[in-house]
Amino acid sequence: LRYNLDAKDKCGTAFSDKKVHVPTAPSVGLLLDKVLYDVFNKRHEHIPKLDFADVDEARAKFKEEKVLPEIVRREHAENCQLRFLEDVHDYYYQWLKGDIAQDAVPWIED
Repeated sequence: LRYNLDAKDKCGTAFSDKKVHVPTAPSVGLLLDKVLYDVFNKRHEHIPKLDFADVDEARAKFKEEKVLPEIVRREHAENCQLRFLEDVHDYYYQWLKGDIAQDAVPWIED
């Protein structure tokens, strides 16, 4: 394990009937780069294909000039990802060590 601790009992929680909260990463930097319509087009052959190849160049330019700089600016200003990773690391380490009681963990429900 990452923390060199025996966490077999903690793994049991993941496979139990309890609901376990899995932290989600911040959305800064989350980018759907390209939508693929291959399956849709095969299933709906009776209508014109969805294909945006004709705007790929404009899409790439917009991403480079507008989207990526905004992602970098926000991450630089807010440190969202780094703060998230530090919080997850600190909290789970304390939980695995037993510094946080199992019944005090708010993200585990019976």
